[in-house]
Amino acid sequence: MTLKKQPFRSAGRIAPLLTGLGLAVVGWTLAGHVGAQAVINGPVLYQGEPSAKSGVKLASWGSGAITEDNKGVFNGGSMSLRIVSHGLYQGASIQLGKTVDLGPYVDNKFAYLSFVLVPPTAPGPAVAGGFPGSPGKAAGSGGAPGAPGLGGEGGGPPGAPGSGGGFAGRGQDGGLSSKALKVTYQTPQAMKNVRIVLVTATGRQLETLLPLDSAVDDGQWKRLSIPISVIPGIKADDAKIKEVRVFGDAPGILRLGNIAVIVDQTPITVDTLPNRDLARLASHDFRVAARGGITPLSVSWDWDASDGIQDEGQGRFVSHAFRKESAYDRNTNKILDNVVTVTVKDLYGSKKPAVTKFSVHVTP
Repeated sequence: MTLKKQPFRSAGRIAPLLTGLGLAVVGWTLAGHVGAQAVINGPVLYQGEPSAKSGVKLASWGSGAITEDNKGVFNGGSMSLRIVSHGLYQGASIQLGKTVDLGPYVDNKFAYLSFVLVPPTAPGPAVAGGFPGSPGKAAGSGGAPGAPGLGGEGGGPPGAPGSGGGFAGRGQDGGLSSKALKVTYQTPQAMKNVRIVLVTATGRQLETLLPLDSAVDDGQWKRLSIPISVIPGIKADDAKIKEVRVFGDAPGILRLGNIAVIVDQTPITVDTLPNRDLARLASHDFRVAARGGITPLSVSWDWDASDGIQDEGQGRFVSHAFRKESAYDRNTNKILDNVVTVTVKDLYGSKKPAVTKFSVHVTP
């Protein structure tokens, strides 16, 4: 297969191939930093074509749901997939119009399987569970369990099943209890991971979890990427993908715009940070800018290099208070300021980390 070298495009223009990130992971814009030779577009599994044209077949999985519409599209597509997930095993199945072979990329540590999506913006509301079962008809007997409560569309989770069984009756016809109308609620949770299951032509299932805080931004769209080489169980001679299943680890709605292979050798870089004068025990905010193409990045902070480099803070945005003021070394007649070390790594270890350091003078 011959791959054309070209810049990634979004909505008809050369796109920021993702900017900024969540608390534990960081990614930034390709535009202006990387030439087209660093990014190569590979085969596409889904690109927003109508299923009638592409041959893609959509199916709900468990209590999940999937539909296609044109309310939000990516990269010039005419459709996107709206996926309602109620948990790790309740989502959607996308059966590809033709198999896509990931085999040629298994040994390339810079080849990524990339998903462009819009994750839920917030957890759904709490929803009611089912009511308990009806009262028993004979003394001491219980009724049938109540039906599960119904969650909102893609919002809160389905309600908990009714407590079931009713309550012991009084006499032959049973009696009602005030507890019979008690309603339980489930606390909503934010979606943190997307579960992907790839089904090969031989029927093998390759499963992986993609953390949403490793996504890099392209406007409202987020890109989740994983090196093909680290997908659990993948084999070069059995990597023809015929189906992709998508789930969230909490109730919510995902909008999927693109699934493709991208080869990205963009090196990781991190901007320098200025030295600072800060007051002891006062909390201060720190922010670092880093980039590495579509590669998911992690950021760690060490607040004092004199005791070795350790992982003492995580994320692109952190807050920290220095407990001790800068010491004075009488032997050298110098003030010993804290040397802060910021290390930016590839989440999967494929690329060389980038490091920057700066000094903090801590005043009394």
